[in-house]
Amino acid sequence: MADHGDRTEPTAVESLARVLERATGTAVARDDVLDRSGSPSPGARIGTLLDTAGSVVGVVPRVEPSLAQRIRRGAASGSVDGNGAQSSLDVRIVVTGAARETVTGPTGAVVRRALTDDITLYVHDGDSPVGLLLVDDRAVVGAFDDAGLAAVLVSDEPAVRSWVAETCERYLSTAEPLET
Repeated sequence: MADHGDRTEPTAVESLARVLERATGTAVARDDVLDRSGSPSPGARIGTLLDTAGSVVGVVPRVEPSLAQRIRRGAASGSVDGNGAQSSLDVRIVVTGAARETVTGPTGAVVRRALTDDITLYVHDGDSPVGLLLVDDRAVVGAFDDAGLAAVLVSDEPAVRSWVAETCERYLSTAEPLET
């Protein structure tokens, strides 16, 4: 934790929990939030969900290359449903903040080509303090710091799932499809 005189910067876990508590009005157990010091890491936990996903809708303030690659692999290969049938992965991602700059900036064409074959990208003028994913019926909320994905909560809690779904829908409804 960084010390700035009398005040201490909150950890990624604490920051993420506070955002969720304000948004949902429900308490978040800090032990339910994974940070990068734990096992599995936040990226590995999300990756496990993505491996069997049928749909992913999200709002992301940063592009995480390892997760983007995992989503692309899943979208390209599809997933196997409960009956053993192969199905394609439906992925819709709204990029905000730094992620928007990544896909629309000077090197954006390269990033877009790498992502948009199998992922439908949208751009939004706003920003988001956290990354949000709705992976099938699981809510995923992630906090970022300068080094990338710092903490994540995966939840089936109705209040969290509802907030993530509503927030993703709100961003999607005002976002523009990204031209490739």
